[in-house]
Order: sequence, then C-alpha cells, then structure tokens
Amino acid sequence: MSAPGKVTVLLVDDHAVVREGYRRLLERGGDIVVVGEASNAEDAHKLFSELSPQVVADVGVSRTFAGRVRSSAITLGLSFDLPVQLGGRGR
Repeated sequence: MSAPGKVTVLLVDDHAVVREGYRRLLERGGDIVVVGEASNAEDAHKLFSELSPQVVADVGVSRTFAGRVRSSAITLGLSFDLPVQLGGRGR
C-alpha cells in the first residue's frame, strides 16, 4: 500500500493496546502512516505480502518474521527488557 510522501509501517505485537499506543505515537507527526497491524508472525507475513510497507515495527512478537522480510523492508525490533520491581519497599 502506498501513501505518497509518507512512510508506511506494519505494526506487529500480540497485544492490541500496545499496537494502538505505537500507532498513535507514530502517526502523531503526520509523515508516518500505519498501513496494517498483526498480532502474530503468520498474520504479519500475510499483511507484509499484501501491503508492502516500507517499515515493519516488530514489538517483540517474532524474531523469525523479522528475518523473513529483512531484505525488502526496514525492520525495527522494538522489544524492551526492562527490570520490573513488584511489591513495596523492603521486599
């Protein structure tokens, strides 16, 4: 899918709320358009073939998907491993 003058992006994450957050952030500036969203590698591969986005933003769903498309699109691995402390002080 083409969007003249804009960067086209396919978002991949297994959580809809995460995809929605990234969509809002990416599209805020007006020069990026999210052309599709997928919750798993299989759906992402189908959408990639159909939509031909310039960028695939993989938020940690599938490293194997990123390997399949690396030669024909920019792939952004947006996986975050942040330490999380649960509970109160002294635990």
